[in-house]
Amino acid sequence: MNITRSNKCEAQGGSTGEISEKSAITPVSNLFSLFTLFRHGVGGGLVDFVPLICARRNRDLNVLMTVYHADQFRIADARCLPTAALSLVIRMGLSVPTPCNDFRHVRKSFVKSAIVLTPLLALALTVVSCPATEERGVSHCYLTWQGDASTTMTVNFHSEFTTDSAFVFYDTVPQHGDVDNYRFEANAFSHTIPGLRLYTNADRQVHVSELTGLQPDTAYYFIAGNDEIGFTDEMSFRTVPDSGPVRFAVGGDMGTDPVVRDLLRVAAAEDPAAVVIGGDIAYADGNLKNWKDWDAWLTNWEETMTNPDGHMIPMILAIGNHEVKGGLFQFARPLDAAPFYFGYFAQAGSGFDENRRSYFSRSLGPHTRIVVLDTDHVTSMTGAQREWLESELTTTDPDTNIFAVYHVPMYPSHRPFGLISIGEGFDIEVSSSPFVRHAWLELFDNYGLTAAFEHHDHMHKRTKGLRGNRPDSAGTLYLGDGAFGRSPREGAQALALEDTAELERLGLSENYLAAWSSTQHFWLVDVSASGAEVDFQAIDVNGLAFDRYSLNRNDN
Repeated sequence: MNITRSNKCEAQGGSTGEISEKSAITPVSNLFSLFTLFRHGVGGGLVDFVPLICARRNRDLNVLMTVYHADQFRIADARCLPTAALSLVIRMGLSVPTPCNDFRHVRKSFVKSAIVLTPLLALALTVVSCPATEERGVSHCYLTWQGDASTTMTVNFHSEFTTDSAFVFYDTVPQHGDVDNYRFEANAFSHTIPGLRLYTNADRQVHVSELTGLQPDTAYYFIAGNDEIGFTDEMSFRTVPDSGPVRFAVGGDMGTDPVVRDLLRVAAAEDPAAVVIGGDIAYADGNLKNWKDWDAWLTNWEETMTNPDGHMIPMILAIGNHEVKGGLFQFARPLDAAPFYFGYFAQAGSGFDENRRSYFSRSLGPHTRIVVLDTDHVTSMTGAQREWLESELTTTDPDTNIFAVYHVPMYPSHRPFGLISIGEGFDIEVSSSPFVRHAWLELFDNYGLTAAFEHHDHMHKRTKGLRGNRPDSAGTLYLGDGAFGRSPREGAQALALEDTAELERLGLSENYLAAWSSTQHFWLVDVSASGAEVDFQAIDVNGLAFDRYSLNRNDN
């Protein structure tokens, strides 16, 4: 049977398209087409492969027109379930009357085929689901950096369907969302995460716009989007001063539990120039089917992370094992194994370009440099990353404080200091910390790192100043250990390192921990205008500074 289709169809939600084709459909190709639908659909969003039924208002039309391009047309309401089943019949080459016609127009082929297709239609009704009507507009908006924090800002925003171009309009004074009044405009680079649409049933597009040539310590007001997807409400940020004191917050191992929102609110109230996150962010394990975890995390961030003046707070993110496909014990995987980390956050390379990297550095003012590292999650700690790290440490101005941020700790608070430990009841605990020390400890010791922020163990910890695994007042301070929302663990490591023989076996002269507790927290860091004084506070969910340490670099 030949079907000629020439029709402009409008899908629920407003999408339109043009179809004009002739096709001869044989019984063999019919069955193969239906088999293909189920093979690709079951377990992966069958609705992506189900044709949309488009019926004209003409009551004389006796054939429901079909569109088999789910990239442009989708069944967009749960009430379409029976229609979806009928669409399978039409895809098999059958003619079905519209409800306004009588059954004298039903062709004999329908009656014959219905006997064969009835079980398949029943299965279709079981497995086909219809997503909610697609909402148009910008769904998320947040800030990162790709360049100097005093003169640039990167605006990241999402839309629920693709558009050819998007923009950020901005100014140094509020314009209340009136596009024509903003003095400055920047284009956005747009991309999608490969394969994500199979799970979201929508064309999630990520837009990245880098604003450059900004003035330090200046408030900017902006909207993001375009006429097609709409615009955000007017939002604002403040660039980092190029002189004077700097404050930033650090924490890791977050997730989406309610306590995360509470901690974020407390952090925002402290008015940091940035929040640095040490990996294990949304706990989505790099799995596309966990996209809702990232939406929940971004919603938490957007609803809480504005400072007392109403300005958005930018983020700097390191990668952890739970950003990578497979989660725990996934090391040195391809960059594509962390699709959300690279796809959602423009930091070193935008989206999926060839320059993307999981290690980079950012300067917050003249005396604060943050070096973000990857503890073997998608990039080896040795080789190119180690060479880059050494270059960063050797070329940074001596008056600048260098803070390293990474996920797996060199000096753990929960896991063993060595590779493995056997506890009571023969409980075996494995640690990756020896590999991190092997890769970077010599560099940290030799080039005078101010402090390292470590995570992964879900504890609060502060070490003594350390150099060569021994206390040294001029050595590096290690702070952590990643409890910015995750339930804290007990300090097994802190309690184990009191035996003299065990310390000697591990090459330690004494326990390296100065303070530890099972407390959810983040670290607040204040660097003085001269850069000489640095103050560290561990802040809990109630806003209480329960641990504090200050250093003066002039004393060393």
